Amino acid sequence: LLSAFDAPSREFCLVQREESLTPLQTLAVLNDKGFLEAARALAIKVLGTKPMDDPAIVRAGFESATGRPPSPSQLQPLTALFSEAATYYQTHPDEAAALLQSAGKERGNSADGRTAALMVVCRALFSSEEFLRTW
Repeated sequence: LLSAFDAPSREFCLVQREESLTPLQTLAVLNDKGFLEAARALAIKVLGTKPMDDPAIVRAGFESATGRPPSPSQLQPLTALFSEAATYYQTHPDEAAALLQSAGKERGNSADGRTAALMVVCRALFSSEEFLRTW
């Protein structure tokens, strides 16, 4: 994982590391268990705050991942993704449980569909260029 993100070997000390963005980095973020667990933790954190509508949930997740509010052109497709995923996981609770379990969660609850849906959005955010440049 570290080599995909241009981390130097431990044999050398570098003042500034080389920076690149490659498809391999996005693939690593989408498949690495650590990032999957981070997406679950962020989803649980956001959904654990006061009740919010879908755009507010996505906005809170975006702000946590990037440190800034989303533009309207960013918020709309992410909200649509969240709504689609929430609908899907509400009708497929076994798949929501499997996604959450793959990220380390052992027991389920009634909010699993929304948590799994927000995990999907968080994983999309984590694979964005803006997130990868700051990670």
